[in-house]
Amino acid sequence: MDYKKEGPTCKCISRKSFGHTGYTGTIAWADPDKQIIFIFLSNRIQPDEENKKLIKMEVRGKIMEGVYEAIK
Repeated sequence: MDYKKEGPTCKCISRKSFGHTGYTGTIAWADPDKQIIFIFLSNRIQPDEENKKLIKMEVRGKIMEGVYEAIK
């Protein structure tokens, strides 16, 4: 992973992890090293397409980080 670039995940994921994000802010991510599958469903475009709170607040990465912390 190139941690110099911003992305939808936390920096705690392994190099073997993979996933996909969707237009509405959803994310499905798997990390075989940690045996984690992370699925986050959202509707980022509510109330309109200009809503960027999910991205600006880094919600997906923060929740994912909490999951990794919880299983340590």
